[in-house]
Amino acid sequence: MLTTPNRMLLARNGTLMHAAAGVLLCVCAGLVTAPAAAAPTPATAELSWVRADGAEACSDAPALRAEVNRRLGRDAFTGVAVVSVEGIASREGAQWVAHIYARGLSGEALGSRTLRSDAADCESLSQAVALAIALVIDPEAVE
Repeated sequence: MLTTPNRMLLARNGTLMHAAAGVLLCVCAGLVTAPAAAAPTPATAELSWVRADGAEACSDAPALRAEVNRRLGRDAFTGVAVVSVEGIASREGAQWVAHIYARGLSGEALGSRTLRSDAADCESLSQAVALAIALVIDPEAVE
């Protein structure tokens, strides 16, 4: 219960208190309704990968996805894809060869790349392919 001096203070400053409460309400409402600057949605992709006869030693699609995700620091293959990456690894004579194709949402060609390796195994080609795919998905996020 308010004592008489407190009632008088409330009565004298009631207008001021209502005004202060109104300002506080407006400020809080602005904080709740003001849109926050949305962080850009990271690009996602779908991957279709084939290992031709003789290239079974090269990374398969799940291994490439895992390496791309490691390089980007996130899962780049979850959600609605904004780019489609297709490719094939093969063995041509003494060389490991990968053909990589990137397509946009409408199927338009975004680019292609052919990578070659003279290494004894396919590991260096697989690493180069993962890097190329990561760069297609997010050129600024690759480590």
